[in-house]
Amino acid sequence: MVVIQAGLLDGNNEVEAPFHEIRNFSMRSSFVPSSGQRRKQPQCTARELIRRQVRRMVDSDPQIEVCAEAENGAEAVSKTRKYRPDLVVIDIFMPEVNGLDAVREIKKRVPGTPVVMFTLYDSDTIRGESEKAGADVVLLKDKGGVELLPTIHNLLNTDPIPA
Repeated sequence: MVVIQAGLLDGNNEVEAPFHEIRNFSMRSSFVPSSGQRRKQPQCTARELIRRQVRRMVDSDPQIEVCAEAENGAEAVSKTRKYRPDLVVIDIFMPEVNGLDAVREIKKRVPGTPVVMFTLYDSDTIRGESEKAGADVVLLKDKGGVELLPTIHNLLNTDPIPA
C-alpha cells in the first residue's frame, strides 16, 4: 500500500503531541536567555504538528508506506499524478490550491484514487463540499488519532495487522 499525505511540513523538528492537544497550538516566538542574546525558535503551526503526527501514525503501520508529501494543494495534485498512490490524505485548508480544489483535480486526473479529507471543523457544509469535491471520507483531526488507520484500511479493503 502507498499513501500520500498533503499539507504543510517544515524541517525535521520532532514534536510529540496528541491531536486533541494541538488544535490551536502555534509557536512563533523567540526567547531571550540570561545572556541577553535573542535566539530563534522553530516556527511550528498546528497544521505542521498534526501532519507530523499523521506521518508518525502512518509510519507505525507496516502495511502502509508514505510515498510522497506535499506542501500545498498544487503539489499534492502533481505528486498524486506522478506517484499514483493507493490513497491520499489531504488537509482541507492548504496554501496555493485548497484541499477541495485539489481533491477535484486528483479525482479528475487520477480517477479511482481514494481520498481522506482531513479537517479541524465539523460542519454539514464542510462535509457536503468535501463529498461534492470527491472526498471518500471526511475525518476530523481531533478524531484522527483513533480513526485514521482503520479508515485507511477500510478504504483499501485491507485488514490491519494486529499489534
